[in-house]
Amino acid sequence: MNTAKNAMEMLPGQPSRLHRWALLLVCLAAFGLRFQGINWPAFHPDEHPIGAWVDKAARGVSQKDKLYAHGFFHMVKPAIWISRGLDYTSNAFAFQRGLKDRVRRTEDNAIMVARWFNVWAGTLVCLAGYLLVRRITRSPWAGVFGAALLGLAQYPVEHSHYGETDIAMLLTLTTTLWLITVTVETRRRLVFVLAALVGGFAAGTKFTLFLLLPVILALSVTFDPRSLSLRACVRTGGLVLAGLVCFLLGFLLAMPEAADVGWFFKGLAYEKARVFGEAALNLGPLRGDKQVRYMVHAREFLEYLNTLGWGWLVLAVVGLPCSALRAFRRFWTVTLLFPILFLIYWIYQAPWVRSQEFMAFLPGFAVLAALPLIMLWRSGPGFRRLAILILAAVALMANGINGCRTASLFGWTDTRLLAKQWLQTHLPAQRTIATENYADPAWADIDRLPVCINKVEKTGLAFLVARDTDYLLRTASNSGRGLRNPLTDTLYPAPQKLFDEFIRNSERLRVWAPLPPQGLATFASPAIELYGLKIYPREHKINLELPQPLWLNNYYDSEKGRQTFFPVGRKLGAAT
Repeated sequence: MNTAKNAMEMLPGQPSRLHRWALLLVCLAAFGLRFQGINWPAFHPDEHPIGAWVDKAARGVSQKDKLYAHGFFHMVKPAIWISRGLDYTSNAFAFQRGLKDRVRRTEDNAIMVARWFNVWAGTLVCLAGYLLVRRITRSPWAGVFGAALLGLAQYPVEHSHYGETDIAMLLTLTTTLWLITVTVETRRRLVFVLAALVGGFAAGTKFTLFLLLPVILALSVTFDPRSLSLRACVRTGGLVLAGLVCFLLGFLLAMPEAADVGWFFKGLAYEKARVFGEAALNLGPLRGDKQVRYMVHAREFLEYLNTLGWGWLVLAVVGLPCSALRAFRRFWTVTLLFPILFLIYWIYQAPWVRSQEFMAFLPGFAVLAALPLIMLWRSGPGFRRLAILILAAVALMANGINGCRTASLFGWTDTRLLAKQWLQTHLPAQRTIATENYADPAWADIDRLPVCINKVEKTGLAFLVARDTDYLLRTASNSGRGLRNPLTDTLYPAPQKLFDEFIRNSERLRVWAPLPPQGLATFASPAIELYGLKIYPREHKINLELPQPLWLNNYYDSEKGRQTFFPVGRKLGAAT
């Protein structure tokens, strides 16, 4: 007993002002990463319809034109009211100073309001993660560590820059898991009811979070640890019913339109058919093999795990057996049940999997990563504690590098804007240009519309030649749908044939792309390539064989970059 008491009195479990300052720094860092580049152009295709729905929510208009989880739109309403209040105040001050002839309301920028909401919601995720990890470990410093992991992770940083609903999903999920842990520890019925309500609201923010319902029901069954009796069974049945009712009530609070049961299930059936149809399109010729879909989902899960950094992954793996220890096993609904349910859904039931869905794993992974650290710290002083601090620092560093890289990507000028600036200066007049999906913002001529295609691997060169196309802006980092084998990432034979024909009869003139590693953000700064479809002969001013490889120094060019090494076999005249 004395040993356990002394272990609990060690540093990680002791509240102090220092850990509060550390938590504040974590929140400021998370806010800074999400704030950087918040004004990047609205190139995300989902932001415009979501912005329209945000505007409808502010006006109280019913949103039954399409089935979509509406919890985010209720959460963002205060942000809209604050935005309007600040706008009115600034206009009133300008009127008082004589800068305006009247107080006018400017048009709401719903996309920017949604982005600002996600910046603050992403910061609040750190606080919810701190409360979750601290409640399970009883250590404020472990809570700070968990908050830092969530604050620096790549995908929360990325999706906080979009005016979309996924950060609200992560916030409501983390809050629900925290309330579940409070219920487990305190056995208070009021907290249980609140956990069920917030869990239902989370499901109304993202339908996949209906997986919280089995967690709530399991919590209600295990709420009373006393031996079974008739009275205990009746009490448990009442809790199960209360959990179910409160969960559904929370869902209706987020999505009151679901009270129209016929409309809701009709829309659900339509959306299910639509998303599974798109999933089949993504698989191409392999669409009929379910095993391929399962393997693709498992592969995507492993790829998304890499964004966390090896330090976090190692700690989470070690944390799995730690979750079975007496101090933590009662929190099994959070550490094991929900992650396992979501992983089963991820592999076998989801139509497709994306980075925003992967964020649902992060709160549980943050808890698991903190468990081995706190157990080793409490095992006694000495060299172990230094090793623990090093492990924690490495985990945060490896995780934070990806988060910082992603934030900086939004801070730089988007590659499509760079391409647009270059084309405005160098593109010959009266030329026809084609653009692939996501490359059209680079088109500089507002008077003429470009030839829009999906992917040249799908459309082919003949389509472009028939329209007398001179240039193509290709989104090289976008693989297209149904064109590549999802397991090998190679083009299927038919698209490969069309692409080879295009490459033989075109010339790549210029590329705008971030430095490796690329693809840190799905919708920001894709790799844009400019191809010329009419190859003109070059006059070699110098036809002299030189020793190979040849090093050309970028000395007179104003654009600074990496030094260029041409491969063996090139002539100097061909290189210039």
